[in-house]
Amino acid sequence: SWEHPSVASPWRKVKASPDPDAEPPTVGAEPDYFYYNIHTGDSQWEMPEEIAWVEQPHEETGQLFYFNLRTEEATWEKP
Repeated sequence: SWEHPSVASPWRKVKASPDPDAEPPTVGAEPDYFYYNIHTGDSQWEMPEEIAWVEQPHEETGQLFYFNLRTEEATWEKP
């Protein structure tokens, strides 16, 4: 069975606190959240590609497919 990458990933979605000196997020990023890597200390506004894929059942058939929350790409093949 496929395990969602965020389970094994060091990336965490964190609620951003208002900082008047902070650089604004880029287009497509969620302005209230950023992503923090607990292993490296890196942070970024955009969702890391490694946690963007989620497994979902097809509405009509129930067959599982994979959907990328960042790019909105969908595929039947495990990424």
